Amino acid sequence: MGKLLENQNVDYTPAGVLAQATGDVMDNIFDVKIVWPEGFDVKGVTDAEVSYRCDGFNPPDVETKTYDITWHGIAVKKVAAGVSMTREFTLQFRLSSNYLLYMYLVKWSNTINDVNTGGVGNSDAATRTGEVKLIVPYYEYNSHSWKERSSGAETDWLLSDAMDDNSGLLNWHFKQVQCVKVSQPKFKNQADGKSQNFEAKFIFGDVYYPFYGRTAPGASSK
Repeated sequence: MGKLLENQNVDYTPAGVLAQATGDVMDNIFDVKIVWPEGFDVKGVTDAEVSYRCDGFNPPDVETKTYDITWHGIAVKKVAAGVSMTREFTLQFRLSSNYLLYMYLVKWSNTINDVNTGGVGNSDAATRTGEVKLIVPYYEYNSHSWKERSSGAETDWLLSDAMDDNSGLLNWHFKQVQCVKVSQPKFKNQADGKSQNFEAKFIFGDVYYPFYGRTAPGASSK
């Protein structure tokens, strides 16, 4: 249930326990950060724009492999020495009218293939990889726990910059990341005033998840 607030006025009735228990994880308090491949000349796309234009992030689930053992017609499962994980994820972004973020994601995938020429990657640039991080706080905080704003820059409001103690952050850190697909914009005649979204698909190699490897909450952010 979470640690009760440490004060002398704790009410141990069911309603009191619920009201005074620590907060639940909110699914809209997160940041996404892209470390672009080496040699990318990314101009005009801030870390904040990547984060606030991202509609969400579902990290791939991790599952221990199993195998069946049988005897006299009875089968039970045993855990195997293997990890089952799909090493890919998809992010959905709101499309900006200047197309900058979209352009650089296309450029990233374009190092591997080019639909206009039919060419495929055959150079060092095609094997360059980046990184993607999902960043969330792992203890309760509110705006009063953020450090004092020194400017109105949008990047200042990222969790990793706004919180005084970065050890209070959880990181899902994906390495050797390649962007392999960027969906095309979709247009229609109906003027309903809705923003347009696009999806980018990524594959990755190494990954560091919080809480795995018997580590402390923030220890997997390396």
